[in-house]
Amino acid sequence: MREEISNTNNSTLMNWLFIVAGIAHLPLGLYYAKSLWGMGHYQFFPLLMGVVGWIIYERLSGLKPTSSPPQPRWSMALLAFNFLVLMSSGIIFRASIWFVSFLIYVLNVVYWRYGQAGVRVALPPWLILWLILPLPMNLDSVLITKMQFFASQLASWILDAVGQIHFREGVVLITETNQFMTEEACSGIRSLFSSLAAISIFGVIRNYPWWRHLFNLFQTTIWVLVGNSLRVAFVVYGAEHWTPAIASGTNHEMLGLGVFVLIFILSLSTDRALNAVLPDPGSVGDSEAIMATTPTSLAPTQTTGLINPAITCGLIVLFLIAGVYSGRLYYMRDYYGRSFGSKFGDAAPALESASLSSNFNGWEAKSFEYKERSEASLFAPESFLWVFEKANQKVTISVDAPYAEFHNLVLCYRGIGWQADYLDEYASSSAVGSPVPDCTTLTMEKAGEHGLVLFSGHDREGQLVLPDQGLIADVFRRNEIIRNFNLVFGLLDPNLDTVSKRYSLPISQIQLLYQSGRPISTEEKSELLQLFLAARNELLKSPRFKN
Repeated sequence: MREEISNTNNSTLMNWLFIVAGIAHLPLGLYYAKSLWGMGHYQFFPLLMGVVGWIIYERLSGLKPTSSPPQPRWSMALLAFNFLVLMSSGIIFRASIWFVSFLIYVLNVVYWRYGQAGVRVALPPWLILWLILPLPMNLDSVLITKMQFFASQLASWILDAVGQIHFREGVVLITETNQFMTEEACSGIRSLFSSLAAISIFGVIRNYPWWRHLFNLFQTTIWVLVGNSLRVAFVVYGAEHWTPAIASGTNHEMLGLGVFVLIFILSLSTDRALNAVLPDPGSVGDSEAIMATTPTSLAPTQTTGLINPAITCGLIVLFLIAGVYSGRLYYMRDYYGRSFGSKFGDAAPALESASLSSNFNGWEAKSFEYKERSEASLFAPESFLWVFEKANQKVTISVDAPYAEFHNLVLCYRGIGWQADYLDEYASSSAVGSPVPDCTTLTMEKAGEHGLVLFSGHDREGQLVLPDQGLIADVFRRNEIIRNFNLVFGLLDPNLDTVSKRYSLPISQIQLLYQSGRPISTEEKSELLQLFLAARNELLKSPRFKN
């Protein structure tokens, strides 16, 4: 009787531990959801989580009692590791680390309720959830750029085949009357992850082996590239010969949906064609396949071994601390800090030709131009451009806007065919006392041409906008960890904190572009840097950057 009471008490404590651990994940979970919603190629995440959750529930609900009950020690060890990952995500304030913690939590819940057999049947759909995790080291942007180039090249060949006169420069397709950017919506990046998720779900439902999943992921990627190239070519040809409305708005979005359906149908057709030479793994029903590998014995809620109540209570307290810490930090950073989803305030005042001096150490202003573009453009919606000349050299200085965050221009220049590398030179990531220009430098090359771009972002008040400094090893990141602690414990006035302070939108980026037919010397780079800094200082004194 005492042993039964002890088991009941232990199970109750463990249930409370899982409940508290789940609640502790909510604050940063909200932050992660908002972050993903702002990234077009991950906006399918709520549907994917719902479908995967339903598949896991269906598989577990049909699971017979297991002969491999969960070992409490393993559950406690996983929960302890779960706490460390969750707390790390709060300390560093990295949403991607939170998602790893959440996935560990989900798998641990399954293990606690259904043991090893439950994990075995839930693992395939659980792995699909990793498609929601953004690629590390900015690989998303690299992938976007590569897919834009590939889609543009294929679309150009298709347009050649149908006799459409045009030429291509990077991701720009130029016809006799117009030019079209193979922007993110047309490059395939939006449909890539959603298509991979869809075919993965189909494979899990069909109970495919791992090699069949890999094959489907590969062939679906091919169809995504082909389908979106057809889409780009169709948009260009249709806008030229029928109506330009097909290139934007509702018509454009409906075309994108149609292409997604086409890609999925082609992927399914390829999968079905494979069955002509190989047996269909899905010929056995899911429930039968699952039960065939699942031995039977004990009730799914039964566990073996006892748990020290003090350890369980200690973990409950730790998860409560993690939840309160994350919630407090989320509130402070969302209310005072860099709030995602911030709305633009009043439009920043326009710039004029006189906003810059006509001469900077021999560089004379020759022209001024204002350009307004579509929001789907690879470049900024609006730009103010000055052209300066000195001897036979020409430099363009521009202010590009509006942005909601720091925008690395390397993607734009790669998009028009440049091979570009960049270097961030900011005081926050440099050795203490080292003089730095607080800007990003692009060195570029294309078909015998050489280029140099210097740029920095500034908010409505002229505050410097820092790029993401990356890993925890950066001095800036270490400083931010300390700053996060100070915010949580009220040791720092958020209104005086220049790093966590909410940017006053919109953000404008000041840049200098120089192109040459020969390699740019160190002396030229130094002179161009001085020109950029002088022009930037003058622009930052204009009404555009002051309230």
